[in-house]
Amino acid sequence: MRGRVSMLRGILASREVKGEVVLVVEGAAPPRVTQLERRAAVEEVLRLKKGGLSLKEAVGVVVDEMGPGMSRSALYNAALERTKK
Repeated sequence: MRGRVSMLRGILASREVKGEVVLVVEGAAPPRVTQLERRAAVEEVLRLKKGGLSLKEAVGVVVDEMGPGMSRSALYNAALERTKK
């Protein structure tokens, strides 16, 4: 069965359930990162890289600071692209 918890509750209340019931709940989607935040993140990565960190290390620091929503690979690729210009 799939559906909202309220709907499933109603269905399950009206029938006898034998055995186990497993409930899988989807978590909240990670917050979306704005284009301005992404640009700032790239600038911070480049600043940290200039300060002596490798690109990979700098990306890791920035992603850890920003939390969920910032893709490590997308930030790495964007910073790598900027270093090529």
